[in-house]
Amino acid sequence: MKRSYTLRLFLLALGLFWLSLLFTIDLHNTSEDTDDIIILNYPEMDGVESIHFDHSLIKNNLSSIHSLNINYVDQPYISIELRGIGNKDAIQSLFKRDGNRLIFQPLARQPDKNALPEEGDVEPSPDDWWDIRKINLPLPIQHITAQGVDLSIEQKANNSQPQANHEAKLHLPLLDIQTTGNNSINIANIQIGTLKIHSRTDYTLCENDAAYPHGGGDITISDGSTIDHLLIESQGEKNIRLDNTTAIKSMA
Repeated sequence: MKRSYTLRLFLLALGLFWLSLLFTIDLHNTSEDTDDIIILNYPEMDGVESIHFDHSLIKNNLSSIHSLNINYVDQPYISIELRGIGNKDAIQSLFKRDGNRLIFQPLARQPDKNALPEEGDVEPSPDDWWDIRKINLPLPIQHITAQGVDLSIEQKANNSQPQANHEAKLHLPLLDIQTTGNNSINIANIQIGTLKIHSRTDYTLCENDAAYPHGGGDITISDGSTIDHLLIESQGEKNIRLDNTTAIKSMA
């Protein structure tokens, strides 16, 4: 009887040891993931109404950006979460201004090849890996254009302003999206007055003058979105998926 009791205590202690080890590993990984992300803010928003994403403008400075996660947030500036960069000063610029439009063209500062490396220097070179994890947009930016970039757009509540109802959503009066290329568009968990999507797929002309599309990404309106008026114009081989048509009052 005493031997059985001792064995149970040993197995219990062994189980607690492995459980504590797993928690330690999990917390360590979470800390690493968090520390790897830096946030850059872009506050110069006077007169800005639209934003443009073009894969050809950013692929030379990042590993490869084929998709972007965009969140609408109740804040008066743009914030961008980046991975693979340990020093905020390493980013030379984020946008190029063109009238009331911002062109997303992040650039890493070029390292001085003649300078001796300082201890702890983490400035990325053009060949280093880094990418964009998330872009938070303010509500006044209601026009988005994209070339060759998948877009995933949703609403994210501002954590600094606690909500009594977790289901409450920001209201975006208008969202006008124009895309070119075989990229996809996904709209999720956002309340929009009028949503306009104009999507065109690139074509290739063959010897017989026939035009063949390069394929097309899907257009998806996911469950959780509320849209008063929906307009989709799609050219090319694109699939359109509406997960919750009861939340769409009118559409064309």
